[in-house]
Amino acid sequence: MLNKITRTLKPYLPLVLCLAMLLGTWSWIQTGPAEQEPTDIEIAQVAPDTEKTSATEAAATPASTTDQPTSEEAAANDRGQQPVPASVPKAKTPSNSAQRGTSERPKTKTDTAASASAKQQDLNTYVLNAIKTYANGKFPYLLDNNYTVYNGVTSNIYYQGKLLLKAHPSGNRASHCVGITFEVFFKAMQARNKAAGLAAASFNGMSYSEMTDFMLNWYAANGPKDQSNLAVAIEKYGLGKRITDLSNAKAGDFIDFGRTNGTGHAVVLINWIKRDGKIIGLRYWSSQESTGGIAYAEEYFNVLRPDGTPYGSIRRDRIYIGRVGPINAYR
Repeated sequence: MLNKITRTLKPYLPLVLCLAMLLGTWSWIQTGPAEQEPTDIEIAQVAPDTEKTSATEAAATPASTTDQPTSEEAAANDRGQQPVPASVPKAKTPSNSAQRGTSERPKTKTDTAASASAKQQDLNTYVLNAIKTYANGKFPYLLDNNYTVYNGVTSNIYYQGKLLLKAHPSGNRASHCVGITFEVFFKAMQARNKAAGLAAASFNGMSYSEMTDFMLNWYAANGPKDQSNLAVAIEKYGLGKRITDLSNAKAGDFIDFGRTNGTGHAVVLINWIKRDGKIIGLRYWSSQESTGGIAYAEEYFNVLRPDGTPYGSIRRDRIYIGRVGPINAYR
């Protein structure tokens, strides 16, 4: 009997099995999976590795002053380029040195006061300091009209990176009067600019071509002496003024004068020579043939002594005094 039932149901076994599987699956969907037993293991939060932060994290993290990149490096990184090597010279600016981490000393009240003081002073003190630097050297006098190779200065003078005046090619440190007075003017201007916190090679914003014209006026090379001299140059470019009253002149003023014999001279005034309260001459510093080069010297005006003879040969009507005034008074 059992065998007969088995043979009768056998063809339907696969269908029965399928129905059983379907019923089991439906029961699982309704009841959900069996709950798992909780464990004591927690997923730990991974702390960032401070030695391997990403580039973004590093950029967001304040760096010390010595680690800050220069502006050139930051720009190069933004462009995906290689930073400028440190060995390549860069323009010297305050921001460059600060970015390189050289820790510029912050300006103090003393610095600010010194800069303000320098801007308020006439150039005279700086001129007198500059002439002292020639005290222990040998600087012969040489008047040579071959201006293509020599311009009366003891060393080459550059303005804004360009050659302005040439020293003698022999290296003998020779000079003449207009050359050495211009050289002292130039050094004094640079020294005062530095004290005032200004660029050394910027004289009242003068361009190189303007500085060339200034120099030619100083050298009395732009026309007749009364139209081209150091006082004209100083006034023309707003650096100062011409002094017409001798009693108002002071040590460190520049003077260009003519003599009765038709010659002339450019000097730095040291003091007036007086007799009975009257100015009869001057003591000055310059480069002249009579002293064999740079030295102090004295000369007198062609004013008359009590006996009717002149003290000297400097013409009172051919004297041009120029004073470079305070930076704050530039025009």
